[in-house]
Amino acid sequence: MKIVWNKNSINWFKEASAYTGYNRRLSSFLMEYIPHRNTICDMGCGAALIDFEFAKQFKQVTCVDISQEAISSVDASIKEQNISNIRTVCMDGTMFNDSSDTVIALFHGGPNIFDNYYPLAKEQLIIVTHLGKCGTFSPEKHRKAHNFGVPKTKEHLEKLGVKYTYLEQSLEYGQPFHTFDDAMEFMNAYSAPGMTEEEKIENLKNRLIETGEQEYPYYLPNKKEMGIFIINRKENKQIGGTTCTY
Repeated sequence: MKIVWNKNSINWFKEASAYTGYNRRLSSFLMEYIPHRNTICDMGCGAALIDFEFAKQFKQVTCVDISQEAISSVDASIKEQNISNIRTVCMDGTMFNDSSDTVIALFHGGPNIFDNYYPLAKEQLIIVTHLGKCGTFSPEKHRKAHNFGVPKTKEHLEKLGVKYTYLEQSLEYGQPFHTFDDAMEFMNAYSAPGMTEEEKIENLKNRLIETGEQEYPYYLPNKKEMGIFIINRKENKQIGGTTCTY
């Protein structure tokens, strides 16, 4: 699923994160494998919701994304929360050349993700990618394999002789809604290509939960299943070609 960052998508991500605690839980899980809390860089950060969690633990957090809409949203949140240790960079991540102790790429990148980001990591690169099929908000018959999920990431790293620690995690990351019309707008934005209007409505009727809550009376469940690759420099001294200076 390619995310188009705009006011609606940013609000949906913020509401889902706050409602489910997804980014708080994922950051806590990842930090168990990050020994030093000095600098961290999130490549392809999007709304950077996890980075506001990292900012509580790290001296400096860098957020990089090509979308000006996404970066402007992050800047607004930084100002609103009066945070001083998050910096934003709006540019193509493949052109970025500043190094950090830890570099992360969450559900972002493709075949060259290691080649592009490992040179920027002083201590470790963490890649988090899709374990299951894409379009999880859609019915099973409309879901397709991700272009570059866990199997292809493993294949690429092993072809390069990269040593890594592999973990799997599953976290709830569904979407709360204020109204049924909001849910329908979400389905129009994120349902799999080819779904008819009738299929979208039927899908919501089958899966949407009535919560009984005033603010969010509807909730669309979703398990975010992921594979996590932790690549430490100490274990990969045989890998050459680094370009960053530190």
